[in-house]
Amino acid sequence: MADLWEEDDDHEEDAMRFALRRLAFFLGTLWACLTLNFLLLKKPRFFLLLDTILAPIAALAYVYATPAAGAVGVAWITSAFRVVKSLVAQATAFRVARHEGHRTDWQPTDAALP
Repeated sequence: MADLWEEDDDHEEDAMRFALRRLAFFLGTLWACLTLNFLLLKKPRFFLLLDTILAPIAALAYVYATPAAGAVGVAWITSAFRVVKSLVAQATAFRVARHEGHRTDWQPTDAALP
């Protein structure tokens, strides 16, 4: 009978780890979706440059975190890098949008009129 209770505890612990991984990936994905389309239209090479800078740092973080924390650690590192990438993208999108708002060479056309 005692083995049955230990088995349930292991199952609950696995479910908690699964939920933590899902939460970590969800948070990172949510942040990543906020500015993707705007920057892809305005600065298409921005994400290539950002990924080139962050990839070696992420690789080192994965190498050190995987043995220590396993899949949950990898999920949190992935989420953290997505959040960092999104914060940098948000700041860049804000700067680009603000710069676009101050353009003085725009002229209305017939297509813009109702």
